[in-house]
Amino acid sequence: MLNEAIEGFHERDPYRPFADTDPTTGENLVRVEIKENPPVLEWGVLIGDVLHNLRSSLDHLAYILGGDPPPNEGGSEFPIFWSRTDYRKKGAPKIVGACDHAQAVIEDCSRTTEGMRHELSVIPYGSSMSYTTLTSTGWCMS
Repeated sequence: MLNEAIEGFHERDPYRPFADTDPTTGENLVRVEIKENPPVLEWGVLIGDVLHNLRSSLDHLAYILGGDPPPNEGGSEFPIFWSRTDYRKKGAPKIVGACDHAQAVIEDCSRTTEGMRHELSVIPYGSSMSYTTLTSTGWCMS
């Protein structure tokens, strides 16, 4: 259902890419004019449902791997944290009942997003600055 919604959106050609030059640095840029914003409310509900189901599945996996019943039955969950430090402090205890191999696999799967955060500002369609810039370092809004 989400795939069909995304494909339908892209069939309407909601973006117009164009080449530009940064007047300050002279860097070549690819800008994208946003002609139509994605239907974030509709997609948000679909994405939220997918993420909730995924999170529930991971939590059930962590519970099952903890044994029957796991030693921390009320606090068993699949650990996902922003930093490795937080994972080690708060995440590892959530899978304490799992065997060493399962704990190692979960820790490997729970790689944090540390160092991978990106800021993205959304500019509403129709504003005087409704385009996005793609540079060699990533996306920036202009």
